[in-house]
Amino acid sequence: MDLSVVIVNHNTAELTVQALSSLLVQSTALQMEIIVVDSGSTQPLDELSAFCATNGIRLEMIGENVGFGRANNYGAQFAKGRNLFFLNPDTYLVNDAAKILSHYLDQHPQVAACGGNLYTETMQPTHSYHTHFPSFLQELDFVMGKRLLKWFGDNSDFNTSEEPRRVAYVCGADLMMKRAVFEEMGGFSPDFFLYYEESDLQCRVTEAGYEVHSVPEARIVHLEGKSFEFSEEREKRVFIGRKTYFRKHYSPLYCKMTNAMNMISLYVASGIMDLMGIKELRDKYKFRLRLYCHGDE
Repeated sequence: MDLSVVIVNHNTAELTVQALSSLLVQSTALQMEIIVVDSGSTQPLDELSAFCATNGIRLEMIGENVGFGRANNYGAQFAKGRNLFFLNPDTYLVNDAAKILSHYLDQHPQVAACGGNLYTETMQPTHSYHTHFPSFLQELDFVMGKRLLKWFGDNSDFNTSEEPRRVAYVCGADLMMKRAVFEEMGGFSPDFFLYYEESDLQCRVTEAGYEVHSVPEARIVHLEGKSFEFSEEREKRVFIGRKTYFRKHYSPLYCKMTNAMNMISLYVASGIMDLMGIKELRDKYKFRLRLYCHGDE
């Protein structure tokens, strides 16, 4: 079998059905199976269950929310395809992206993972990959308005060319991997619940000598945020994922230096927002600052 698609659903049944519909419409030239993993949804699944039953899609139920990476690992154990496509429920294919990415992996032995160009609902370019793994330099670049890494080369996160390019890691919303490499890596690390698990996996893939590529011909809409509404809980999840990643890949001193830089920038940013009267951003920055101050408690 060419491809196994794994989609994790957690209270996103309507979006998941939309993603599945686009897969069935766009992916007509692949020997493909689709595996949906419901990770402890508390909302009704009638529509999703009926859609899966009608279209021959495997629906696996987990009785609790085990997190994104672990749910994908659970779905991958049923996969028969030589390539695995981890697709977010808040996405839909614009073209035959599944075939394009799968064919690309088959044609490039050194490439273990790839992803396409992601777009907003209005077809505007959006974050599709990173050229650097999470690090002090990457976070300092963000603090400086994404200007610092331009001094060291391209720091874009969307492929504006017509040619594939090597990147550090692609967005987890449309990550395709060779199943053999995924199994060699042991899948997504169970240390992560949500956020940074795709960065960690692709970092391990790179350390093992493989490459990760952006393939702009594959086009996918990512309705980012619609599957997880912004909230303090989301901020906590991002912070925990980030902390886990840095502790796994860097020394304690490196982590402390990076945290100190972020705390200073958040303190300054919240003060500026306070002076400008932009309450929403001020409160968000202050909340993030509190996480850094008390994150280890």
